[in-house]
Amino acid sequence: MGSDAFLSHRPARWTVVALLLLGFALRMHDLTGTPPGIDGDEAFYYLDATYLLLGHFKIYFPTNFGHEPMFIYLLALAVRLFGGHAFTLRYTSVMGGMLTLAAGYALGRRLFNRHVAFVTLALLATLPWPVFSTRLGLRAFTLLMMSVFSLYTLWRALYNHSWRWAIASGICNGLTLYTYPSSRVFPAVSILWLLALVVLDRRQVTANWQRIAGVIGLAALVALPLVIYEIRNPEIVNQRLYTMGGPVQELQRGDFSGLTANIRKTLGMFTIQGDPEPRWTRLRARCSTRSLARCFTWGSPSLSGAGGGPHTAWY
Repeated sequence: MGSDAFLSHRPARWTVVALLLLGFALRMHDLTGTPPGIDGDEAFYYLDATYLLLGHFKIYFPTNFGHEPMFIYLLALAVRLFGGHAFTLRYTSVMGGMLTLAAGYALGRRLFNRHVAFVTLALLATLPWPVFSTRLGLRAFTLLMMSVFSLYTLWRALYNHSWRWAIASGICNGLTLYTYPSSRVFPAVSILWLLALVVLDRRQVTANWQRIAGVIGLAALVALPLVIYEIRNPEIVNQRLYTMGGPVQELQRGDFSGLTANIRKTLGMFTIQGDPEPRWTRLRARCSTRSLARCFTWGSPSLSGAGGGPHTAWY
């Protein structure tokens, strides 16, 4: 049963609507009061957006240790539409979060089945970190949003044999690099998926090789301006990396203590402990509950059996 036919069933349709409304309510409640006040990072983004509206267009913003431009342009558009105040700053993130919820459901439905899609939507709608990261006027949410867009459009391009979706996928994959520093490794996700398809579903790759080449070429073209800027200005685009590169520098000296400590903290963040910063404790800082962590650990090796197939093998 296709997703369009599935959503034509009233219970399924209203379940999706209810989860989306729940996610929206959790993001909108006391939006400018939780967390209290606008922090320094949010203020920098707002200032960059106001400068942008004055005509100072940039491919990369060097302020506050540097940041990619997508959120600034989205925020500038929101300020133009809704005015310049704290609500607009955070509402921009709320809208990005809602787009991620809808696209996450669609991707889960295409890759796996309706049950996985429902669980995906429910978790994105209610878990503390997805909620909290889209209540703040910060750019981090743009990476998840564009990653989901990129994977969904790529799936549609390949399995619908569609040039329209191939063009959309090339644009989305290219724009993902304009979101957040860790987006620099995101192309590996799409590439690993395609490599898995070469082994497990070569017929699909053969039938779509022109579309795949088109996606890669268009993505490279879209990303090229930022890539050129990063190559020419490494001291600007790597400012934040330099401030947090202690474990990397230790690793280069043969000292693994900083790396292992960070790995332990990250694993704990997904299971038993959260960020001790008081600003985050009101909504609790763990990324997931212990039961969800167990499900992730046990379920990951058998993910391709969750109603998917070769197109899910890259997981």
